[in-house]
Amino acid sequence: MSIKKWIIFGGSWGSTLALIYGQCFPQFCIGFILRGVFLFSDDEVKWFLHGIKKIFPREWNDFKNHVGETTTENILHEYYTRLNSSDRKERNAAAVAWCNYENACSRLIAKDFYRLSLQNIRQEDLAMARIEAHYMMNKGFLRENQIIDNLNLISSHPAIIINGRYDVICPIFTAMLLHENWPGSEFITIPDAGHSSMEPGIKSALVSATDKFKEIIT
Repeated sequence: MSIKKWIIFGGSWGSTLALIYGQCFPQFCIGFILRGVFLFSDDEVKWFLHGIKKIFPREWNDFKNHVGETTTENILHEYYTRLNSSDRKERNAAAVAWCNYENACSRLIAKDFYRLSLQNIRQEDLAMARIEAHYMMNKGFLRENQIIDNLNLISSHPAIIINGRYDVICPIFTAMLLHENWPGSEFITIPDAGHSSMEPGIKSALVSATDKFKEIIT
């Protein structure tokens, strides 16, 4: 079956990919559903690597201390080196620390997040950490402000933007910035949620957004 157009759905780094895809191929896009918006600015990457310590200090200390207490300014480089080590145990340990840090900071209530260890790490966990670090090392392969500067390419498309009020991974400010530069976009704040798409309020909003687009295209 040939699909000529589709709804672009992406969350977190997936929102970055969704927006870049849309700007490259607007003719194939019906509209956008975006959650936990990430535009890959330097400030957003610095926040992830350093700023989160203001809200999750213990989790950040665990993240930092995995690569050594004296390497605070080189956290990304140190993780990138370890995640790509030829030593399997070293790269898996780095992936465990990276993923546990991100997962621990992703929910408003963090007590039930899935904690990794060297005993239960999966290949997809290592892959996620390595890909994220690789793109951060290369500034997302984007120019600064590239997505906002090119919004005119997709601004005629409908968009529903959803963000948790207490999203620490991708703070709500970025979603608001996208909304303010996208005339006609709808911005939904979930008052009792963080970053995870599995939190009840965000999950419900994503389903509702999908149903709304179903009404548009049928």
